[in-house]
Amino acid sequence: MRILRKGSQDCMARTIQTVGRSLEAKLYCWLFADGEAEDVIQELIPFQNPDGGFGHGLESDFRLPDSSPLATSVGLRMLLDLPESEQRSQMMAEAFSYLEEAYQSERGGWYSVPKTVMDYPHAPWWSINQETGHTAIDESWGNPTAEILSQFLRAGRQPEVFDLHQQVLFAVRQLEEKEAYGSEHELYCYLPLYDALKGELQKRLETTLTKAIRELIRMNEEDWEEYVPTPLHFLDPKRASSFGISTADLNRQLDWMVCKMEKNGGWMPPWGDSFYTGELKVAYHEWIGVLTLKALNWLQAYDRIEEEMKNEDGRDLERGTTSDTCK
Repeated sequence: MRILRKGSQDCMARTIQTVGRSLEAKLYCWLFADGEAEDVIQELIPFQNPDGGFGHGLESDFRLPDSSPLATSVGLRMLLDLPESEQRSQMMAEAFSYLEEAYQSERGGWYSVPKTVMDYPHAPWWSINQETGHTAIDESWGNPTAEILSQFLRAGRQPEVFDLHQQVLFAVRQLEEKEAYGSEHELYCYLPLYDALKGELQKRLETTLTKAIRELIRMNEEDWEEYVPTPLHFLDPKRASSFGISTADLNRQLDWMVCKMEKNGGWMPPWGDSFYTGELKVAYHEWIGVLTLKALNWLQAYDRIEEEMKNEDGRDLERGTTSDTCK
C-alpha cells in the first residue's frame, strides 16, 4: 500500500495556495491545517449575489457573474459540509430561495445556466445551443437537478414551489427508465441524492447506479490520465454502497493516485489547457487548485497520507510502505 509522504502533501498545499484561488486555499487550511471554517465562509461570500444564487465564476469554466443553478449547487455543496453557524444558515436560506425561483416546472427541475452565460468567457461545453436554447450539459436531466434535490433533503428544506417527495420519486424514475447512460456527470449528481435517501428509494437508486456505473467506469490505469470516470469518482468510505466496485480496484487507483501526486505535486486538469485562452486562462489555474484539493481529500478519506510518526528509516510505523517505488 502506497502512502503519500508528508513532504508531498506540503508540496500539494503550496500548489493549492499559489496556483489556485484563495477559496481552495482556505478549504485546505480548514480540512488539513486547523484553519477556521469561518475563513471559508468569508471566501464564499463574494460569489453569492443579492438574489441568493451563486455566480462570479464559482464554477470556473464559465465566468458569468449572474446567478445560475449550477454555480449555486456548487456553493451549497461547500456550505453543507461546513459546521453550523449563523452566517452559513443565512447564506443557505438565500441560496435555496433563489433555487425555488429558478425552478422550471415544465422541466421538473433546473437548467444549468441562463442564456446570459454567452455574454462572458466560458468553455465550449457551456455554450447555448441556438436550436434548443440550452447547453449540452442540459441534455442530461439529472445535472444539476439530482444534486440540488439532495441539497434540499440534506438541509431539511421544504420548498413551496414543488413537492420535494414527488420530485425525488421523479428523479429516481428518470434514471431507472434510461436505456443507456451517456453522462458520468449526471451520475456524479445522483450520488449525493443516493446518500441523502433511505430505505426502498435508496435501494432502487443503488440498483440503477450500479448498472450505470458498470457501463461507464474505466478500470485501466492507462485511461486514468484522461478525463474519464474512475473508481474514486463513485466511492466514499461513508457511502452505503460500493456499486460493485472491488476493494482491489479501489486500492489500485489509490496507489496510482499517490504516485501521480508524488511525481507532479498537484493534479493538472486532464482535459488540458487548450480551451483556456484570453480571459478564461485563469480558470485553468483555478482547476489545478480544485483538483489537487480533491485528490488530497480522496487520499485522506482512505487513510493514504503519511502520519507524523515515522521510524528511523523514514517509513511509516504501521501503515505500509512509502511511495519511493513510484517512478
